[in-house]
Amino acid sequence: MGDYSLTAAERELQISMCDDEDMLCITSSSPYWTRRILKAADSAGAEVKRIHNDETIRVYLPKRYLVIKAPRQMSEEQKAAASERLKTARATSVK
Repeated sequence: MGDYSLTAAERELQISMCDDEDMLCITSSSPYWTRRILKAADSAGAEVKRIHNDETIRVYLPKRYLVIKAPRQMSEEQKAAASERLKTARATSVK
């Protein structure tokens, strides 16, 4: 799965599901999404089909694997507090 002959405009991710089915079909030719989908397929024990000269994968996963959420919003104060916690944790873990 190293070199891709598809251009960036040709690589895509498709997610398909119907309300009356328990599974969703994911087809990916994007290296980024393919890596993530392969991990999900491994944890679900799902079969991965390689198509189009092994550049594209297709996998059927339970619908619960699809989660869409808004990006996390943090205020500047929350970011500063998180940064301090991380610095403290790093300082205490290094001995």
